[in-house]
Amino acid sequence: MNNTKQRPPACANQATTALLFAGLLLATACQEDGPDPWQPGQAGNDAAVGMTTTLDAAAPGLDATIGNGLDSAAPDAAVAHPTHDGGHMASEDGGSGRHDCRQPYPKDPRDDTMSGELVRINVSNGQYEVQLPKEMLDWLDEHGWVQQHGNWHAVRRWDQGCIRIFPGQVCQSREQMEARGLRRAPVQEGEPGDGYAFLVMHRHMIQGLRQAFPKHAPQIIRGFSEMPTSKSHPENPVPWIDVRWSSDQLSSIEWMENVGQHLSAFTSEDDYGNWVQFGAGPGGFIGGLFGGSGGSTADRPGGGLHTGLHAQWSVAGSPSPLLDNNTNVRNYAFWRLHVWLDDMWERYRQAAQRSNQDPAYLQALVDQCEEMHALDERKLNPAGDAGVGRPDAGSVTENGVFATQVAPILNAYCGGSVCHGADSPTLGLALTGAAPSLVRQSLVDQQATEVSMALIKPGAPEQSWLFRKISDNFSGVDCSRGGCTKMPPAGAGVTAQELERIRAWIAAGASGD
Repeated sequence: MNNTKQRPPACANQATTALLFAGLLLATACQEDGPDPWQPGQAGNDAAVGMTTTLDAAAPGLDATIGNGLDSAAPDAAVAHPTHDGGHMASEDGGSGRHDCRQPYPKDPRDDTMSGELVRINVSNGQYEVQLPKEMLDWLDEHGWVQQHGNWHAVRRWDQGCIRIFPGQVCQSREQMEARGLRRAPVQEGEPGDGYAFLVMHRHMIQGLRQAFPKHAPQIIRGFSEMPTSKSHPENPVPWIDVRWSSDQLSSIEWMENVGQHLSAFTSEDDYGNWVQFGAGPGGFIGGLFGGSGGSTADRPGGGLHTGLHAQWSVAGSPSPLLDNNTNVRNYAFWRLHVWLDDMWERYRQAAQRSNQDPAYLQALVDQCEEMHALDERKLNPAGDAGVGRPDAGSVTENGVFATQVAPILNAYCGGSVCHGADSPTLGLALTGAAPSLVRQSLVDQQATEVSMALIKPGAPEQSWLFRKISDNFSGVDCSRGGCTKMPPAGAGVTAQELERIRAWIAAGASGD
């Protein structure tokens, strides 16, 4: 049990942050920056932070058994919970399970009885993922938020997932989404309008979970009072991860924390939202490739922190890695980083004197709530086959240097729907979720999207864009279209041994043998 004194969510130096959702005022108490006694990983407090040890990531029944105590060797007996529907899933609109987005989410009765303990999933070699408490995970599943959130992003990557399709080829990403009942979103990722929608949709999710769990959400669904910058930082949400930021990312963090001093650099909230998602200029993640602001800008840093934050705390091999939109809302760090992004957006709105009672803003919250819930596959795919249209790497075991030496590295660092998984891959480049031979075929002698360079040029690592990205070497590269960002975009990245393995494969001819 967590007997540690609990603290309200941090809002930096603001005394109170008022959030409106469809006419409901949520006053969230805040306090000044300072020690965080509740935070997992803080010295002297590991045994009482409310984190639980659970199953290994590969074990069946992942959410059925919860242990008690950060360092316990084995989980306690399974804790049985009655099934709840949050008070509205089967009743608010005549049994269809659709939430009335003009009303707040009702308080979930489990909020009064739950312990609030986080769930720890052991992965390997001392690495683990931290998930929300069991009761919140159940609520997310019951309301369909896990796949609704993933689908919200997927339909906005409809075009992007198919840009590398050659004449006569079928876009598997598009076919997979159509098989699940999904259709192309009118506004695609990075286009005008997407930045504001991104901010509003995630605010709807934050407010909804806080409404459902008003007792426990203040300690769990909260941002950072200060962005973690090291492994030992008291607010590091995954304490074993060595937090690393580039100089440009640190500049972007400083800009967001002091956005009132930089309002003139953004043409609108939508421009700000797209900058947060993808960035603009040489340091940007996608830049202007898809109609966003993009391009080189001398008046602001690269941005793209949304993807950087996800990459920073994503745990390879875990059941809900932050780089996979199809599962990541179960991840505790997802909510820490997104509430921080939301807090920074609120600073923008206050500095720009935007009212949270503005009818257009309130309607945008309703619209994004309805759009997300309309992507519920329990209705789009009534047969209930969760596997329909999902990428499948196949069961055939492949041999050869690429399959055994290189592909595992790409699987560890490049997968997930946020990046280069088979489900709506970034820039149409799928590096995971397919047979290694197909991944290799998509790389060797294939033109990169951002620059005039092959993704992999056999015999020439330094002329191979994939190697340049992984090694963070952009010397002599024209970065005016964006994309000159290390991959993965934050965190430790590949090891020196892994990088040498990729370099040696390319230098030897990049064969599939």
